[in-house]
Amino acid sequence: QLSDQEGRKITKRYQEEILELSVIQRELLNKVTIGFNFDGSWAKVWKKYFLSQGSVALLQDIFWWILMDRFTPNQKEQDRLYNRISDSYVSLFLNVEEKYKDFILQHYPSALAQGLYSTFCNVYTNSLKHFDGDFKTFLCNLTSEWICGSTPPPLTWSTWPLHLLEPSNSNKEDDGRKSGLKIQDQ
Repeated sequence: QLSDQEGRKITKRYQEEILELSVIQRELLNKVTIGFNFDGSWAKVWKKYFLSQGSVALLQDIFWWILMDRFTPNQKEQDRLYNRISDSYVSLFLNVEEKYKDFILQHYPSALAQGLYSTFCNVYTNSLKHFDGDFKTFLCNLTSEWICGSTPPPLTWSTWPLHLLEPSNSNKEDDGRKSGLKIQDQ
């Protein structure tokens, strides 16, 4: 459990890194989109919503919520982020045209999980050992439960295009699997 001072440090770090993270995440979300390989008009529809400012904001807040949940617990800040995540989700999906909602909702939980996974891998390259199958399952379950209200089939992440999501210059067997973030006991 973090003290209030430590919680404020995380909040300050969050505010300082939000712009830098926004640029990184737009690029990573584009890679996720490439991995889905949607056909012409569907790709255009998908990009309109998935690469939108609202979707990036949702991804950012969920990223920070997970960071706190798994690595630096701060319940007060997590609760604040959760409320903002809820508001962002509602706002994002109220703006999706009715004729596209099923299509977007069918793919959004997996795409969001992939975007989160890619963000963690690309921001914390020295902590890749923590971003294993259990972590990917956690991301799939969390995004699916929050977006759809149910868990996805087991090993949903096994079809992800990891070559697009993980940093190209990382060697998972070396430094990236030996140091970095420390997971808190759940």
